[in-house]
Amino acid sequence: MKNSIRVLSVAGALVCLVAGSLVHFSFGFGLCCLRFSSLTILPPLLSLLVPTSLIPLVISFLLGIKFLGYSPLVAAGLPTIAATLKWNLNRRYQDFVLSVVVPVVCMSLFVAHPVGGVAWMYSLYWLIPSVLFCIERRGYSSVVSTAISSVFLSHAVGSVLWLYSLPSTSDYWISIIPCVAVERAVFALTMVGVYYACRLVVGAIQFMSKQKQERIR
Repeated sequence: MKNSIRVLSVAGALVCLVAGSLVHFSFGFGLCCLRFSSLTILPPLLSLLVPTSLIPLVISFLLGIKFLGYSPLVAAGLPTIAATLKWNLNRRYQDFVLSVVVPVVCMSLFVAHPVGGVAWMYSLYWLIPSVLFCIERRGYSSVVSTAISSVFLSHAVGSVLWLYSLPSTSDYWISIIPCVAVERAVFALTMVGVYYACRLVVGAIQFMSKQKQERIR
């Protein structure tokens, strides 16, 4: 029964990845126009449905989807992968690399670029995962802090890939600084909602499976 549930969970996660790569949303908020793929809010879903040992397989599948889809050279699924890993890493040194080293590397790469160097203040957002890492190490970890860290990790990776792949101006990066705050807040809140909704569904499925097993006995 457990193996069947695991297979169904992985299959469900893969279906969600395919569907998420095809569905996109856009909406306006003041002067900001937010556009994002459903893949943006899937990391917490994957953390609940997919066993940690199978995360590399799912990540490979995600890369395949992105490569066969749109803009493979710009994103390649790496921002989503960074966000997903944040929800699945349990070891302290792994979390340190992801939450501290990766943002610092992204900030360095962003500032080293001629355009990014002028808009250096844009990369200050990526200090947030490092600050939250220090707070979490003091025992104040929560779903909200994980969601916030994951959305800014994906933002850091995606922004650097975008900066080095496509032409842009420093004025563009500076102008969207306020929009980033709104965008990431929406993503984080959505992730938290998806996480608790998934926990509710998974808990209900496990409860029904347990009840069925007891009836068989």
